[in-house]
Amino acid sequence: MKEYLFEVYAMCEFEGCRTVSYMTKGHHDKKKFIDEIKEQYKADVDISNVQHSWGKFIPFCGDSQCVLHTFNKPVRGSFPMTYVNV
Repeated sequence: MKEYLFEVYAMCEFEGCRTVSYMTKGHHDKKKFIDEIKEQYKADVDISNVQHSWGKFIPFCGDSQCVLHTFNKPVRGSFPMTYVNV
């Protein structure tokens, strides 16, 4: 199985700059994930809301934007991810 670097990203809504979730590629330790969000983004997130699933980026409006779809099981072109909605 492919290994993913531990990099946490803030995901923003299309029509503004409000963060709607945090994610990282790969199924990572939930405690480590929460600690990184607190350090990097100064956000307080409940560990019980952190999920492991699979994601796939779908292009939207050309090359500059995309939608992240989440799935309960792997699908073609998806990657494992750790995420939390805020």
